[in-house]
Amino acid sequence: MINAYGRHFQRTFRTKKLTYLVVLLISIIVYAVYINGNQQEIDAFGEYNKEYHFDGLEDETQPSYQEVSKRSNNWLQMLRHGYESNEQKCPDYLTYSSSAHPPYSKGSLRLPYMRPTEDCRTFNSDIIEKVIKEMTKRIEDPDIARLFENCFPNTLDTTILWHNLDIEIDNEDQYKTFVVTGDIHAEWLRDSARQLSVYQPFAKHDENLKKLILGAINLQASYISKAPYCNAFQPPLGSNIRRKPSAIDEVFPSPPWDDVFECKYELDSLASFLTLSNEYFENTQDDTFVSTRWIDSLEYILTVLKRESSPTFDKKGAVLPFYYTFQRDTKIGSETLPNSGNGNPVNFGTRLIRSAFRPSDDAWIERISFNHRPFH
Repeated sequence: MINAYGRHFQRTFRTKKLTYLVVLLISIIVYAVYINGNQQEIDAFGEYNKEYHFDGLEDETQPSYQEVSKRSNNWLQMLRHGYESNEQKCPDYLTYSSSAHPPYSKGSLRLPYMRPTEDCRTFNSDIIEKVIKEMTKRIEDPDIARLFENCFPNTLDTTILWHNLDIEIDNEDQYKTFVVTGDIHAEWLRDSARQLSVYQPFAKHDENLKKLILGAINLQASYISKAPYCNAFQPPLGSNIRRKPSAIDEVFPSPPWDDVFECKYELDSLASFLTLSNEYFENTQDDTFVSTRWIDSLEYILTVLKRESSPTFDKKGAVLPFYYTFQRDTKIGSETLPNSGNGNPVNFGTRLIRSAFRPSDDAWIERISFNHRPFH
């Protein structure tokens, strides 16, 4: 009984299997005829697309019409080997840098080559590449040469997450450059200014590099004019850069958190913006960065300096107004300010400008800062 039932089941299964195979074969033949018959139509659409400049408007997650055409002709191979995208996405550099890459230096340390591939670099400068080639030829120690080759272009290779240099702009003030700091997708005024500092002497030899630094000045001026007490900022809304949550603390004056990543008042951040601007002018003699927005940001900086040069008490011992307070819910003392966010008191008549936080982003303990001439 069981054997008879088993033989009946096998015959039924074979019949259904054969039917499925026939249907699949017919479908494959029909699909192949359809693709071949419409190849000219696909090519014609490609020419239409090129003529009316629709290239590049496809969704990044969708294949372009050229890829569709190519994949359609190779669909049998795709059935055998599975679907593989022709687009090779660039790996996150934090992941990429966690392993060594050849070729290795010829020195005793055998240091790896850690630059991203050229198509995965965030910015390319012809003059910087020439400097790298020239310097590596002159450095006798191959390990030191490899260190220079890896480190010198790292800011351009990995941190220029957004810049709008590839469009025609009449107003120089509209150039913008977002320089990420470390593995956090936010820009610190101080860090980004220092990251670009090593390229300032070469800006006059490379127009795109010059515009890149000009864009960094413009964007920092925009940030400061919105929140002069803040030190780190989010990517611009139009940049399409993935954002990290802002460190929303209790800050007075309250900053625009849509633009601000962190709002620690650090005097060196404001000074770094001025250094970035000054280095650019000294090396290029280009003063187009002195726009209305840049002047506004300078006025905001001077206002902050004047306010933060006032003492905690007046001559009679009365408490003076606090222009900046910062409180963070944390167990780490250096991450917040004491005295309800006001910080430690400062003396009268010191001719110093207080800074709530140090360049390390840690809170000042004694609040001793920078000497200056009295404001009038």
